[in-house]
Amino acid sequence: MGLTVFLIVFITICSINCIYLLLLLPFTFKKNNAEHATTVAPLSVLIYIKNDAAVLEDFLKRIIQLEDFQKHQFLFVNHSSYDDSEEILEQFEIKYSNAKLVNVENKEAFWGSKRYAITLGIKQASNEKLIFISPNTFFENNEWLTNTSHALYNDFLIGYNGFTKEKGFFNILARFYTLSQEIYHLGLGSLGKSIILNDNNIGYTSSLFFEHNGFNKRIKQYVGTQSLLYQDIGSTSTTYISKDLNIREAYSWTRWKQHQLNRNQTFAKSSIMTKLLWILFNSSQYLFWALFILGCIFFPNPILFIAASVRLILNTIVFIKNGKDFNEKECLFFYPFIELVSLLLGVYLLLSHLSTKKN
Repeated sequence: MGLTVFLIVFITICSINCIYLLLLLPFTFKKNNAEHATTVAPLSVLIYIKNDAAVLEDFLKRIIQLEDFQKHQFLFVNHSSYDDSEEILEQFEIKYSNAKLVNVENKEAFWGSKRYAITLGIKQASNEKLIFISPNTFFENNEWLTNTSHALYNDFLIGYNGFTKEKGFFNILARFYTLSQEIYHLGLGSLGKSIILNDNNIGYTSSLFFEHNGFNKRIKQYVGTQSLLYQDIGSTSTTYISKDLNIREAYSWTRWKQHQLNRNQTFAKSSIMTKLLWILFNSSQYLFWALFILGCIFFPNPILFIAASVRLILNTIVFIKNGKDFNEKECLFFYPFIELVSLLLGVYLLLSHLSTKKN
């Protein structure tokens, strides 16, 4: 009796997990460059700056090396920085006519509001198409601007946002964890809009932004700037999710951990459907491994191994193919062991989030 109940529960968990993986298969085998505009329209690239002088000079060197750099506008939204950011950007603005510095001072009604600062930046954009990156951004190739301009043919554009490759197992673990998040959110995003996104490598049109009153609905919220905007006004029919517009954020364990805590806070502000889908998916993963290990010890049975094999094969297909497309092959050398470790990392991040003092 105990074995029967255990197998029923285990097969149910495997089935839930497999349904999600089957939903991710169309995105997994999506062809790069499947849909692009025939003409290249200039972009307005918005970079939010908040005391980033330490990384600005290297970042500016990277963007001037991008193909067609002079054809696009670069808007630097300097939000009350008290370091040398403003001076560095002023010199860059003098040197390059397509660069524009937008200095934003804090106002009492919108104190510290990133959404308020970005809105002022968007109002200074000279082009209809907007794309958002940070000064910690590294580009996979120098064609990022040109490819992005081609791909932003619709109202919304979403691309992959990973972390730079550094030495050490923790870097591989952090990149795998990020890869798993991106596969889920970008994959489900191609089917619906119940997803959580990064604030970078997201593009949309200024007309769409102002037509829906921009960030007005969440102007005083301090997390999930672009993600929550997409949940409010995005739609599958007007969104193109690309697999060949990859960028990376500069990696450090502290920065990566803060990035994950921000995503957890964004999750708390997300829609009920977003929460339910993500909780069900995550729970099915944890329960699969917990029950599989228990089953191997106490209830070894052919049905157990058949159900687990189906789930593992589907999961392997999804991760191997997407890992290759997103240039994260090194993360898969330890698969599936690294998946189990990443789930334990998720528990650590949750406990860190719960114990972090909210300001």
